[in-house]
Order: sequence, then structure tokens, then C-alpha cells
Amino acid sequence: MQIELSNLHKTLGKNIALRGITDIYESGKVHGIIGPNGAGKTTLMRIMAGLMFPVEGKITYGDIPGMAAQGKFSAKQAKPFIGYFPQEPSLYP
Repeated sequence: MQIELSNLHKTLGKNIALRGITDIYESGKVHGIIGPNGAGKTTLMRIMAGLMFPVEGKITYGDIPGMAAQGKFSAKQAKPFIGYFPQEPSLYP
């Protein structure tokens, strides 16, 4: 099982939070996302957890159809595949 990010873009107001993020995360491995404040780490994690949607790009969780920019993906679909504990708690609806 792997999580594949493909060309993710996200804007927050006039600010570009993510631009063209593409990566593959394989199961059974621990992955870390590092960067300075404002680099988009939290935004990326929120998108991967299904709490926020990109304006472009998609995420594929194994054989589950990808998350389109139009938001055809629910947090319930992501929950079994990703563990996310933010500094400021966000709860699934």
C-alpha cells in the first residue's frame, strides 16, 4: 500500500501554500515532513488526512480512487491509511 501525491497545489487567500507537490509514501516506513514555518507542512498533512482539499492535483491511497481537486474524497476514506495528530486538534465531522 502506498500514498501517492500528484501535483498538489493549494492557495490560502492570496498566499500559495503548496505548489506542485509530488511524492510517494510507502507503507511500513516512517516518513517525516520538515521545513521552516510557513512552508506548507500543516496544509499538506491536512490535505493528506482529508480535512482540506487542494485546488489542483490528486492523492491516491493504494487502490482507492484519487482525491480530485473538486473534493470527491472524504476524510473517512483517508482515516484507515494515515495517522495524523496535529499540534492544534482538528476532529473529523
